[in-house]
Amino acid sequence: MPSNWTWSDPGAGDVGSCGLAARWAELRASDLSDARAAVTTILRDLDASWTGESADAFRGRAAGLRRDLEDSAEAMDAARRAVTQYGDAVAEIAARAEPLKQNLAAAQLMLDMVSEGGLFDNDAAGMEHRLQAEQQAKRDAKSASEALAGLAEDRATADQTLASLLGRVASAAWGGLRCVAESPEGSRRDRANRRVMEMLGQFWKGDLGRGVVLGPDDPFVSTFMRSDHIESVREQVLADLRSGTLTSAEEDSYDRSISNNPSVLVNDGVNLATSAMSGPLADFHLDGQNLPESFLGSYSLEVFAGDPRPDGGVEVTYVMNNDTTADSATRIPGIGGGHLPIVHPSMLAAEVDSGEWAPQHQTIVWTETVYP
Repeated sequence: MPSNWTWSDPGAGDVGSCGLAARWAELRASDLSDARAAVTTILRDLDASWTGESADAFRGRAAGLRRDLEDSAEAMDAARRAVTQYGDAVAEIAARAEPLKQNLAAAQLMLDMVSEGGLFDNDAAGMEHRLQAEQQAKRDAKSASEALAGLAEDRATADQTLASLLGRVASAAWGGLRCVAESPEGSRRDRANRRVMEMLGQFWKGDLGRGVVLGPDDPFVSTFMRSDHIESVREQVLADLRSGTLTSAEEDSYDRSISNNPSVLVNDGVNLATSAMSGPLADFHLDGQNLPESFLGSYSLEVFAGDPRPDGGVEVTYVMNNDTTADSATRIPGIGGGHLPIVHPSMLAAEVDSGEWAPQHQTIVWTETVYP
């Protein structure tokens, strides 16, 4: 539909096809919601006597699948709304363009008749009327053409907006279902790594001021949420909800500490060294890489639980706080607080001299629903 309009006919196209596309997206969203409901029922009806690592792993995987289905359903619903809004916009453009097209056709007809010379007499009065008619027709044609050009710009903007939004929601839907579709900007890992480098540059230059608050839409956060530590915290949160350790009346902390784990430093170095690699081959081998987790290092993490919902779900909110400092960035785990030689004193000196490497604070917040 977006390809068959012209600047003289910006409302062209089969608006009904938008309704069909919106209906298709609605049905897909319904299918995904049904699948989500089925997984919810499975989680709710699991026998409480089934415990242990296999039970926890199954519940964790099922909860993850439920989140993915929910994300994909939301993406499909967003696509439905986008196509519907696009169809409405095109219908309005077509309605506004119709009288303008008629005015332009009438003006062109008048100019053709004037040029043929048979419409007016050849006396002075006829010549005067002919000139007046020609000038008015030109003004009418110019006015109609300019108005149609404005509507054509609106149509082009609507096309671009629809294409961009559908590209994003398709990536979200396919990504949520662990498919291979990726946005033109690259893989999730590429986007997260670029975001880390951006934040590292801001830390270096002292551009962030006191700090930044990030939500789940940020590529840094969406990747961090899939880190090994957060996945292990999710399993612990489920266990604590079942045991009553974590309730709506009392939050719990699930901090990450790497102070006594030198292997983390090696892993962080590998992550940094391979962060610039991109493409299908790199994504295949480095799919589990989590540079945001390496950037944060040790951090405090609190989890707040809401009241149980009628369907058995519980909303849990994760609040992570971290300070990126010259001290934390250069501390070597497992050696009693030692720092990287040369690098640490250089960073401290730069902070005093120019404000570079000044301490930065990050707060990351997101909410998800679990079924204990």
